[in-house]
Amino acid sequence: MKIGLSISVLLFIIIIPSASALTFDSPRILLDGNSVQQIDINTQVQFQAHLTSDSEVVQPFVFVTTVNDSKGDFISEAWISTAIKPGKTLYPELSWIPEQPETYTIILGIYDNLESGNQLASPLFLILEVTGEPVIDPILALQEENQLLKERITELEKQIDNLNQIIMEQLNVIYTWILGQ
Repeated sequence: MKIGLSISVLLFIIIIPSASALTFDSPRILLDGNSVQQIDINTQVQFQAHLTSDSEVVQPFVFVTTVNDSKGDFISEAWISTAIKPGKTLYPELSWIPEQPETYTIILGIYDNLESGNQLASPLFLILEVTGEPVIDPILALQEENQLLKERITELEKQIDNLNQIIMEQLNVIYTWILGQ
């Protein structure tokens, strides 16, 4: 007697429309409403991108800008939280003021929230060339001058101690000479 075993597998594929059907493109750096790639230090610029929702639901998001220097070191980060309605287009932007001449890489990202860090779209990249002479912070300049003065005072105190020692030795010689007379 032959016993047959039959197994049936029923596979269901459920397609759920994505709540994050976003188009994130056209990154740009704005100065007074005009697109730029080079600015002077201490000039405020805006980092902006084009964001369109193809979703059927309101999509909350966080727009994040990260600025790195030419070595890849972190310089600055900023973000705004908002939401985009279905079928709408937004131009999120954040401002930044560079304080040092440098070639910066700016990364623009769209996330569901700051805690989870789930990207809703691929990040966008910009390069910004910042030129000019850095403005010296007056407090920093005074602190540096103060440090130089402290070092000079220490040197002068050592010289005074050496002179006092020489004078004391000479006075001792004179005193000994007088006693011997």
